[in-house]
Amino acid sequence: NWTSVEEALAIATLEKIRRCHRQGKNVPHAVFEAHVGSKLNVSFEGVPVRKKDDTAEVYIIERPSREQAPHEPYPGMLHTPGVTLLVDETMQAALKRLIQREFGGVEPERVIPVTDDLESADPPRPLYQQRVRLLLMPQPLQPRNPHGQWFVADRIPWGQLVPSHRTLVPMALRKFK
Repeated sequence: NWTSVEEALAIATLEKIRRCHRQGKNVPHAVFEAHVGSKLNVSFEGVPVRKKDDTAEVYIIERPSREQAPHEPYPGMLHTPGVTLLVDETMQAALKRLIQREFGGVEPERVIPVTDDLESADPPRPLYQQRVRLLLMPQPLQPRNPHGQWFVADRIPWGQLVPSHRTLVPMALRKFK
């Protein structure tokens, strides 16, 4: 049972999260993790790929350590860029937000749909519905994130990837021609 105080605090907190999302403001990491842990989430997952010689290079980012972010669910693991869709956000707006954050607004040459219904649960986070896109990026391109790097596709350290990314990266690479 909820007390009236608990109910009022929960409503106020959820309304503040919604306001932050609508205003494009960050939510504290611990609050974000608690929020995503309470519901089904939809994420936009980009798999940035560029052609180098006759092979693909995939942009992969190292997640923060526990020391850097105490509430980080996957400390030191690798992943491709992604964003949780915000209230009333379209896929196109999520893509734009991701491209701005990771590549300073440099647009992909092409965006190729991979899937809209990959369901993944990477404990400790709950179930996510992942909408995956292959992002064909221009050459040369220097991403903004100092923790990211380009990996030749056959040299990706698969065991270091967040588990769902071990599935979504190969799915995206099959679309790369």
